[in-house]
Amino acid sequence: MFTDFSLAPNRNETKVEINGPYGVHDTLRQGFKSVRKEFTAGHPLEPVLSSTENKIKLSMMRNNYGLHMPLRHIMEQKIVGMPKRLPVLKSSSIAMDTLLGKDETIDVEDFMGGKIIGVFYTRC
Repeated sequence: MFTDFSLAPNRNETKVEINGPYGVHDTLRQGFKSVRKEFTAGHPLEPVLSSTENKIKLSMMRNNYGLHMPLRHIMEQKIVGMPKRLPVLKSSSIAMDTLLGKDETIDVEDFMGGKIIGVFYTRC
């Protein structure tokens, strides 16, 4: 069984168009346009690196623990990713951070990400 550990993305992956056929944002299909997302997009290689990193982690789980482990990990991520509260209330993502291993590091989003800390709101 061959496992792909390459850092380059697959050529079969398709790129989703954000704009409509005339270069205008399609509000009916993508929702309202957010200027914040445009400015906080980050480097173009970040999504490629994160998806490749996730594929490598799942492949290593499969090789070390068996086929059930990556399936179980993905299932747990889907369960934890479901909203648990009403839409107007913010929910914490501590379980997802623990599953992804982000609870062991301090990133920029931890202190400038606009999350709720206790009962106080930080910048959004």
